[in-house]
Amino acid sequence: MLSNTIINNQHTKAYSPEIIGSNDISLISLIDELPLWSAPFGIKMLDVIEYKRNSNMLDIGCGSGFPLIEIAQRLGESSNCYGIDPWETAIIRLKEKATKLQLKNIRCYDCKAEEMPFEDDFFDLIVSNNGINNTENAELVLNECFRTAKKSAQLVITANLPATFSLLYETITEILLENGHYNVIESFIAHINQKRKSIKEQTLMIHNAGFNIRQVYEENYTMKFLDGSAFLNHSFIKTAFKNIWFKLLLPTQCAEEIFAEVEHRLNEISISSNLQMEVPFVVFDCFKS
Repeated sequence: MLSNTIINNQHTKAYSPEIIGSNDISLISLIDELPLWSAPFGIKMLDVIEYKRNSNMLDIGCGSGFPLIEIAQRLGESSNCYGIDPWETAIIRLKEKATKLQLKNIRCYDCKAEEMPFEDDFFDLIVSNNGINNTENAELVLNECFRTAKKSAQLVITANLPATFSLLYETITEILLENGHYNVIESFIAHINQKRKSIKEQTLMIHNAGFNIRQVYEENYTMKFLDGSAFLNHSFIKTAFKNIWFKLLLPTQCAEEIFAEVEHRLNEISISSNLQMEVPFVVFDCFKS
């Protein structure tokens, strides 16, 4: 349990491991609320957000709690913070975190963003950290954002860009070309185009939904790995990406062999230096006039 000293004593300044309960297993299980993949996106988002009292705030694609939990704490108890995500088990964990951390200003729902359960002109702030670009219909989601946003509401969106992991996709494409699998190359291109829109395409969608764009921040970070084997066996890569890549390769009838060759070539590239995967991303700061 969180110490009553922390909860009740506003003059408490030091939070040592002993005070917060370092041996509390249920508390330790909450500490990984920040996914490393989306951390650079989210940290920039947190700087762009305008924090105002008595706000209604929405996080689209809130997952297991980032950045919803952080924003809820930064806004404080005068604001109501909502999260939506179709990932039911993540929502369950988010609720556990909010309960354990005694965050009474969080409400979250297991639902799709294309059909939000909120009334018109409700939110003062809407955010989505690499979430809207992973929905089934981003245009419809943005229309829902506009419907539920109050006049002058802020909309902050982050998304990784088409050049994400470009070295990997170049390597896969090279191998597929060598083996004449042209249709599979088209499938990879279609997948990238669906999930990773260019800044120009996203700008058009945002404007078509009715929002004005105040500022666009284009940034980049690098994920470093020892070699290709470490990259392809990383837990996040296997969970979020590798299954999709494997399905795209199935028509070749030699997906395992292609992956083995991809791993071999990435390992060759990383002999002289660590493997570096670039992740370019964008943050849109928007508002409803």
